[in-house]
Parts: sequence; structure tokens; C-alpha cells
Amino acid sequence: MRLIFAQFLVLFSFAALSTLVQANPELEKRIVLLPLTKWAEQHITDIMNVETNADLQDAMDAFISKNVAMEFNGATVKRDDYIKSLKADLPGRVTGNASFSATVEVPTDPTSPVTAGWVGMFYITNSVYPSKQVTRTFSDNFLIQQDPSIPVPNNTITGIRGDFDGRRVMAIKRVFTEVTN
Repeated sequence: MRLIFAQFLVLFSFAALSTLVQANPELEKRIVLLPLTKWAEQHITDIMNVETNADLQDAMDAFISKNVAMEFNGATVKRDDYIKSLKADLPGRVTGNASFSATVEVPTDPTSPVTAGWVGMFYITNSVYPSKQVTRTFSDNFLIQQDPSIPVPNNTITGIRGDFDGRRVMAIKRVFTEVTN
């Protein structure tokens, strides 16, 4: 009986959503903003899965502001230098992945928690090459905010449900280690 009721709810919900979208076609194009932690995890995963320099540049532009303040192991790092180092690691890489161990999120506005805040993440990445494997362990703190340098397109609906996501990492404080086997 529960299974039948659950199936009914799914079908009813889908039918109601379909009717709503048919009545308001612009809803189909709108996005729902991911929570900050999921947003950051998705972008890191995207970066680990790129295969070309162009894809890497696009993934970085979608994640990290061009005006980011970056500090790695206590040293200031320029965004362009960081991207160059990632591009240098890309040739010959067979596969890459990220495994997230722990995260914490503190929104800057509790009434709108998906728009901006601090995200702390502990994760490990593995890059596999034909003759070696590079494992990096990260402890990152990201400040995620709406990037004022990204123009909002005309006729854009913003907010939690809209068609524009101007969030970018505006500051990174990173501690990391690297082991090559």
C-alpha cells in the first residue's frame, strides 16, 4: 500500500510540475542554486574531470573570480599562475578525481544561505598518469559571493530560482600537501 501511495505521489508531483511548466514556459529555463558546499564540490569535481586546456579555463572561470585573493600554504598566489600550473599538469593525465571527507558551511546571510558565505572543505584529489599518480590533500576555506565583475544579463530573474548564477570564489585560504608515486 505504501509503495502504491509513494508511486501516486511521484506521478502526481510530476504531473503538477509538468502542468506548471506548460502554463509558465519560462520556468523550465530557471535554475535552482545549489547550496554553497555542493556548488563548491561540483566545481572542484568539474576541474578534476577536464580533458583540455580550454575546458580547464572554462571550469576555472565558472568557479573562481578573476579578482580572487589566494593564499596557498601561507604564500600569496596569482590566479593566472595557479591556472598555468593546472594546465601544466593536464597533458598526459589519464584520469582525475576528488574525494570529499569533511565540509562546513557558514552563510553570510542566514535568510538566504545559498547566495554567499564561507565553505571549509577537506578533500583529496588523485591525478593518474601513465607512469605516476599524484595525490594532493587539501584543506580549503572559500569565500563565495556574487561576483560584481560579472554583468547580470538583461531580463534576468535572480535569486534562489532564476536563470543566472553569479557566485564565484572571491578568496581562498589553502593548506595542501602533494605526494607523487
